[in-house]
Amino acid sequence: MNQFEAPIPGQSLTTTPKNYPWENPPEISDPEEAIQMYLTKFSNNPETLDAAFDMLSAGQTVRELTSGILRVGVANGIHSIDVGLLIAPVVHQFIKTMATESGVDFVDGFEDKKLTNKETNKVAAKLAKLEMFEGEEETLEDIEEMEDVSKLEEAVMEEPEEKPQGLMARR
Repeated sequence: MNQFEAPIPGQSLTTTPKNYPWENPPEISDPEEAIQMYLTKFSNNPETLDAAFDMLSAGQTVRELTSGILRVGVANGIHSIDVGLLIAPVVHQFIKTMATESGVDFVDGFEDKKLTNKETNKVAAKLAKLEMFEGEEETLEDIEEMEDVSKLEEAVMEEPEEKPQGLMARR
């Protein structure tokens, strides 16, 4: 893009106020009405539901799809961002339910980030390979037996015995 064709700083402040739908008051301010509007839109319009299922089949998550649908509602001035945040779980669950009933394979988009004991042991083994426990009497088997992540964190976070030697180190 040519640098001389870019908008002038502050140019957006010279346009007519309330020129865009999101700058005006929303059509729906009640979350219950917004939920009814979306559920009716999906229930009464099979093409809309089929398009959503096509997106899910293509690999888009239910979370992304819900976010996109609600963002379009805000951009079109149907509801505010606040209402969109309030109704997001209901719309998300509705899309999941309809996809499950229709037999569409989908990814929810909310993965569980908790580490299992097996993953904790893998982390401990990697730390041992990086010689984080060099000079200590613990062996790899001892580290793998640690089931509590806090013990592992304490072992890693211990103060080093040697003095720091950087530019900003205290002497």
